[in-house]
Parts: sequence; C-alpha cells; structure tokens
Amino acid sequence: PGERPRAIDVARGVFAREGIRGICRGFDAHMLIAPYTVLYYSIYDELLQFQGGGRYAPLSAAIGARTLEVSLRQPLELLRTQL
Repeated sequence: PGERPRAIDVARGVFAREGIRGICRGFDAHMLIAPYTVLYYSIYDELLQFQGGGRYAPLSAAIGARTLEVSLRQPLELLRTQL
C-alpha cells in the first residue's frame, strides 16, 4: 500500500481546489452542534440528582442524557455532512 496523505497535504489540496471556502465548509453547522456537549452534561446532572444515589444511577443518567442529546443533535449533524 502507498503512503497515506498527511492532514496538511489534504488541507493544501482542498485549498488549491476550492479556496478558503473549502477549508471552512461546515464550520457554521459545527458551531451550532458544539453547545450540545453542555446540554448533555446538564441533562446528565439533572437525571443523576433525580435518581438519587442508586447503584446504577450514573449509568442510567448517562444513557438517558446521551439518548436525548443525540436525538436533538442528529438533524444538525445530517445538515453538517450535507454542506
């Protein structure tokens, strides 16, 4: 197999073909997605407090928080990949 391209080589190729717009494509949608990490931790904390100190409370809070966060974020991920 041949040598794999380095990230800088790929970035140079994209810049040569598409300019700065090619480099920044999808950045705006990514900035809409970034706050969902804060949403996940907020939901997780609320669910953890709601469940009390049960043995499996951290696991079920994580599952519930991630499920809700991904359900809200997935349409934006789809939009980002289409850009």
